[in-house]
Amino acid sequence: MTTIAWDGKSLSADSHALADGVVCAVREQKIYAAPSEGWFIFGERIQAIGCSGDCGTEMELRDVLLDGLTYASTFHSTSEFAAIAVVRKDRAYVISKDRGETHARIFSQSEPYAIGSGGVIARTAMYCGKSSREAVAIAIELDCFSGGEVATLSAVYFEGEIAVKK
Repeated sequence: MTTIAWDGKSLSADSHALADGVVCAVREQKIYAAPSEGWFIFGERIQAIGCSGDCGTEMELRDVLLDGLTYASTFHSTSEFAAIAVVRKDRAYVISKDRGETHARIFSQSEPYAIGSGGVIARTAMYCGKSSREAVAIAIELDCFSGGEVATLSAVYFEGEIAVKK
């Protein structure tokens, strides 16, 4: 379980990973800056993604993003995930796929948003004025399935660079 939050300026995540109700990693990477060759969604270049769901699905998603994600893109039916893909300041896409499905649901998001087991807690915190980093920290305190440290990617938009803050 996970908390990923995007406040329009930064993308943050907790670092615990669970499998069968047991913590299997305490420093799991859940947010990623786009590679130099680029990730794309509906032709727009993605700056960064945050992933929640089955372990390993972030690798499949990253492969699909290299080719450019659209509604026609297909995934393996065995996994379940949700992701936030930041394309620019104040604009992201939310991508989700249920187990048994081969196509993802995709919608554009211009307001702060959060996913994962602590998503509602983080969204509430951001609605009350907290940053994505603060919102994830609050979710870690209140959601028994989120934990560890908070990692944050803050986008620097004047040259497409991504600054990572731990």
